[in-house]
Amino acid sequence: MGLSKLFLLRTVFGLLLPVALCAHSQAFGASESILWNFNGSDGSTDGLIPFAGLIRDASGNLYGTTFLGGTIGFGTVFELSPPSTIGGD
Repeated sequence: MGLSKLFLLRTVFGLLLPVALCAHSQAFGASESILWNFNGSDGSTDGLIPFAGLIRDASGNLYGTTFLGGTIGFGTVFELSPPSTIGGD
């Protein structure tokens, strides 16, 4: 396969994959919501710029890191816990 055909195939696949994934999640009723806004730039210590992926434990808690922020500015490790009741805080 020539380089131009490979580039075209990669470009088309790159454009269609997000559309297919979005349609798949909509078909199954999936939705997105913001779990937390990191405000490390306003002087708070919760971090800034979430970095890398999240890890989930057996209780449903999510753990992750931020690139910047925290008490000395070098990032944070954070935990997000699910609400005790559905739809609760």
